[in-house]
Parts: sequence; structure tokens; C-alpha cells
Amino acid sequence: MGLFCIFLCIVLLAILCMLGVHVILSSVISAVILCILLGLPIYDSIMGPMMTGFGSFISTYFVLILLGGFLSSKLAQSGSTESIARALSRAFGTKYTMVAIVCIGVVLGLGGVNMYVAYFAVMPIAFSMLRRADLPRRLWIGAWVAGTSTFAMTGPFVPTMQNAVGIKYLGTTAAAGWQVGLIGWIPFGLLVVYHEYRSGVRAKKRGEHFIARPDDKFYDAASDDNLPHWLLPVIPIALLILLMNILAWQIEICLLLSAFSAAVMLWKYLPRGRGEITKLVKDTLGNVSIAVLTPAATVGFASLVTSTDAFAGLSAAAAEMNWDPFVTSAAVAGLGACFSGSCVAGISISFPTCLQMFGNSGINLETLHRVATIGAGTIDSLPHSGALNMYAQVAGEKMKDVYWDIFFVSVLCPIGATTLSILSAYLLGFAYT
Repeated sequence: MGLFCIFLCIVLLAILCMLGVHVILSSVISAVILCILLGLPIYDSIMGPMMTGFGSFISTYFVLILLGGFLSSKLAQSGSTESIARALSRAFGTKYTMVAIVCIGVVLGLGGVNMYVAYFAVMPIAFSMLRRADLPRRLWIGAWVAGTSTFAMTGPFVPTMQNAVGIKYLGTTAAAGWQVGLIGWIPFGLLVVYHEYRSGVRAKKRGEHFIARPDDKFYDAASDDNLPHWLLPVIPIALLILLMNILAWQIEICLLLSAFSAAVMLWKYLPRGRGEITKLVKDTLGNVSIAVLTPAATVGFASLVTSTDAFAGLSAAAAEMNWDPFVTSAAVAGLGACFSGSCVAGISISFPTCLQMFGNSGINLETLHRVATIGAGTIDSLPHSGALNMYAQVAGEKMKDVYWDIFFVSVLCPIGATTLSILSAYLLGFAYT
């Protein structure tokens, strides 16, 4: 009954977000109703576990998002985003703009770049590309999620936190279950990319256009001569990836050095008037506030959920179902990610549960690693997701306008990839050792 109450409150939170109710208010309303349904003290629950989760997210990500915001602003104001957009448009053609944006996300995801950081760096580039192709800006978020939160997040070989959990619990590697992982993700990965391409085509047929906003910063130079060469702004981004993945430095230090190198390399193209600098700082801090508070609200609600006795019974409930081990691992990972608001948390719940239930059955742990990892990336992308709400808020879009593209690429396709992975494990003999 307790898990059902949690599910109802998550559905309520998702509906409120879709209706345009601010995510902070939506989280508080859902938390109050959850407390009433579970008989928890409202004041103590909200001021306790909910505010703890809220504050923990802010303390963890504020500096990171702040530095990412400054890097993004420098790329936009210097004309670098327009320069990169022109280069990518020449390479892909405006017809394949959506495919190009997906590919940017895939490359950064495979490079292990933090998605909060990458979002700020890529968003102005994507808007410049969409403007050149005259496609609506709402398509950006679906393309970004398609590139970063599907096969580049849960597929084999990728250097993500989702992949690292299996290494910790199962003693496997990032390549674990690569056969079933590739069989599951290749067809659905191609479908993800094709869907985004078709989204652009459909928008054109409906007569949709790119509509600039007052706070957009675009460069309308007639030629590339007035813009920095596209390789120039790529260097700070490449430096960020190098420092994070090769030298394994702290991400905040990497961002600071990347932002500093961007300022030096793009100094010639940056505004230097006092008023312009003040406006840059003010706009960046405004975006950072939105970017931090929006996901922090849903993380706070998730912290309340995970502190309940009902959530603690998720593993016991899974054991009682007595399902197939791979279906169980994927279902527990997906539900855990949905309830807790964290894909990594969902996987962390799934592995101990499945080891306890099936550890002596001869199950192939490498296949278990891959199936549970892909399964965690399914219903983690419902409208109450903190990351999705942050993406929409920062981009100035309404969740109801961007969600259905996200639902297809980040819920339906991962469910298909999970199902195909499980089927191939049995058909090809990868289920048991």
C-alpha cells in the first residue's frame, strides 16, 4: 500500500509539472499529500529529509552549474556558438540539424562529460543551429536527451556513473554484457536518431519556425570573418574533457580552467564594457538560480520518498513477485530510479536485491549488469525528473511542449532496448554461466 501511495504522488508531481505548475510548488504539494497518505508528520518530514535533499543538491552542484553558466555565456557572447553552428551546418547540412545535435550529445556523453555542464555549453550552439535551419527551439531538449540519456548513458563501454555501479557491486567491467547491450541498443539507438530527424521534418511540415527571444544572443555577421574560427572555442571544451577524463581532476577545477582559457582565447571577441559585463554576470546568475533550484526541488521530494519505510520495502516487494531474474533486475532498477529521482540510485537498489535473490542460481552477472543498467534508464525520465525540469526552465520551454519527444526517445526506446536485451540473453545463451 505504501509503494502505491508513493506511485500516486509521483504521478501527481508529473501531472502538475506537465500542467505548468512551478516544479518547486509541485514538489511541496506532492510531498504534503505523501505525508498525509503515509501518516507522516508534515512539518518534520518537509523540514527534515526533504530539505536535506534540497540543500544537498545545491551544495553539490551550485559551483559546478555556476562555472558552466559562465562558460556558456562566454561562448554565446563571443560569437563562438554561431561559428560552431555554421561549421556543423556545413558538415551536416541544415536538413540534418537534429541529427547533428544528437551527435554532439552522444560525443560528450561517451566522453564522460557531466551533463549539467555540457547542457550549458551546448545549448547556445544548438539554438544557433536551430535558427539557421529555421526549426523551433523546443526541439533542442528532445535532441539533447536523445544524445545523452539513451545509449550513451546505459550502453556498454561508456564511462558513466550508471555503468560504474555495476563494477562496484558485481565486480564486472564497463564492457559487461556488451553482446546483449549492443543487440538491445543498436536498433533502438538508430530509431532514436531517426525519430529526432523526423521531429524536425514534421515541424517544417506544420509550418513551425525558430522564434528568437529578447535574451537570445546571436551574431548576424554576413561572413565568418567577423567570428572566431570554430576551432578556437572547441579548445576550451576539449580541455574540459581532457582534464576530467584523462587527468581525473576535480570537475569544478576543470570548469574553472576551461572558462578561464575561453576568456583568454576569445578575449578579442568578448564585450568589455562595464555595463555589458555587469549584464553578463546578472543574466548568468539568473540562469544558474533556475538551474539549481529546479532539480533541487524534485531531489528534495525524492529524498523524502527514499526516507520512508514504504520505499525501504521495494526490495521485499520485488522478492515476493518471483519474476524472471532479468525482468526483476530491470523493473527494480527502473522503479527505484523513478521513485528516487536518480538512475544511479535505482541501479544501486537493483543489484543487491538481485544478488540476494538470484546470486546462487548461476545467473550471468555481466548480463545482469547490462540489463539492469539499461532498465534504470527507462521510467527515470517521467515529467517529474529534476534534470528534465531544469532543461526546460533554463531553455524557457514548457514541459508539455517538449515532453512527448523525450518520452519516445528516453522511455519507450529504452524499454524496447531492455526487452530486446533480455530476449537475446536467453536466445543466444548469455543468461546463465
